[in-house]
Amino acid sequence: MSILYRNKKSLYFTAVILFLAGFVLSFSGCNKDGVGIFYQISQEKAQADSKIAGRRIYGIAEISNDLYVLAGRSVYRQTSDDWTRISGDNLVYDIVADSGILFGSINNDDSNLDDGTIYSGGSLATQEFTYDGDIDLFQADDKDAFFIELSTDDGVQDLQSTDDLGGTYTSQGGYDLFDAAEVSGIYYLISADAIYSITNLGGASITELSTDFDESTDGRFSAIAGDGSTLYLTTSGGQVYSSPDGENWTLITDSIDTPEEGSLAVVTIGTTDYLIIGTDECYYELDLSTPGAEAVRPTATADTSDPDEFDANYPDLAAAMVLCVYPSSGGKFYLGTSNGLWVRTSDGSFESL
Repeated sequence: MSILYRNKKSLYFTAVILFLAGFVLSFSGCNKDGVGIFYQISQEKAQADSKIAGRRIYGIAEISNDLYVLAGRSVYRQTSDDWTRISGDNLVYDIVADSGILFGSINNDDSNLDDGTIYSGGSLATQEFTYDGDIDLFQADDKDAFFIELSTDDGVQDLQSTDDLGGTYTSQGGYDLFDAAEVSGIYYLISADAIYSITNLGGASITELSTDFDESTDGRFSAIAGDGSTLYLTTSGGQVYSSPDGENWTLITDSIDTPEEGSLAVVTIGTTDYLIIGTDECYYELDLSTPGAEAVRPTATADTSDPDEFDANYPDLAAAMVLCVYPSSGGKFYLGTSNGLWVRTSDGSFESL
């Protein structure tokens, strides 16, 4: 074998080794928290291997120690680390909880029964109310109060409350309401472009409020929530307003990325209240204890120091649309997303369930 051939062979193996070393280093570039892509992969929370993993979560309810979710059009109850479907073959459109009872609206538009039904109980087996048309349910924050909207092809017909499943407030139609909040015993409800109040769930009529916004609203109303003394309202244009009475509104911030309909809640972490605003890409948080605070992507409510670190540690959640926010206790809250159910645990980490 010639010296020239041996030298070429040596150079070839040297080049291969250098290439492989460079390839590895390109994936392990240093950053402030760890080592490149390999570090990020090691920090990523894997999707839970459960019956609801990766499914769209449209509703969440917590009753005693039981957790219920509306995944797609089916209702599941968490049993230990697993999930049990309790809605059978029914198509469920909303779930709410009232006085320790789960309620779900089932619209039978795929059968010869062109009507809606409200079922209740842990297995959604008890028929509470039927209607010759569609039934929509929505809750006032996490309070034990929910509203029933009845509609047909001709539009919204009636609004009812949990005080009387067979009664109505009025015979007026056309509200088309979708979200509610409670402050100081008064319930506030919104449509796309109007705000209403109800002072007595026992049967008082709904009143459209005369609203005054210090800055013009951009887009339709998206969600409303309350913290006991103050109301918060988001718009599809990315604005957040506050109000003490539902009539006089002050712009807090106008830089939120596309808030989702009904995806808004006040959560308490430690001694601080945060407004959690679900958007088309994860959520924003607003520190309600600090006047003039800006709404920002997850930082104080997460176990990460900045949004980029959050995105790296929780890429599936960071890219998901947050469809609903559900407060719990001990700093825990749930996020129903386009990519499954997530929970913020007491240490600030996020897990998929």
